[in-house]
Amino acid sequence: MMKVLLVDDEPLVLIGMQSMLNWAKLGLEIVGTARNGADAWTIVQGQHPDIVICDVMMPVMSGLDLAEKCREVDTTLPVFIMLTSYEEFEYAKRSLRLGAVEYLVKMDLTPELLENALHRAIERVKKRAGPSHPGGHRRRQRSGAVPGSAVYPALRRSVPGAGLL
Repeated sequence: MMKVLLVDDEPLVLIGMQSMLNWAKLGLEIVGTARNGADAWTIVQGQHPDIVICDVMMPVMSGLDLAEKCREVDTTLPVFIMLTSYEEFEYAKRSLRLGAVEYLVKMDLTPELLENALHRAIERVKKRAGPSHPGGHRRRQRSGAVPGSAVYPALRRSVPGAGLL
C-alpha cells in the first residue's frame, strides 16, 4: 500500500478528506495528518509518505515551502497534490515547478477530482519507483536537478454541523 500524508490548517478539511474516499480501495493508507508544514516535515521524515496532499498556505511553514524542502532531500518522492483556497497563478506556477501533479481549488474539489488526482500521483510514484525500496519505491538524494471545492461541499455532506462553512 502506498502511504499518504494529509496536510491542511483547517481541521474540517482534514476530516472531510479522510472521509471523502475509500483510501484502502485505492491501495492507499493515510499515515498521518498535520496542520502546518513544519509538523508535516516531521511526519515526512519518519513515515516517508509516497503522496502528500497539502494546502498551499498554512501557518509556520507553507505547503510550497514543505514541497521545496522535500525536493532538497529527495528529488522523486513524495509526490505532491496541492490544495488551495486561492486561485493565484503564482502559487500554481510554483507548485508545478516543484513537481506537484495537481493544483486543486478546495471550493471546486469533489471526490472524483481528488480520486483522479490521486490516480495521477500513484502513476507518478510507480514511474519513479524502483524495486530497491520497500513498497516498490526508491529514494534518491537530491542531485541538483528538480523534476520537471468539493472539500467544502463534501464536508457539508459528511461532517455533522459542517454546513455552517
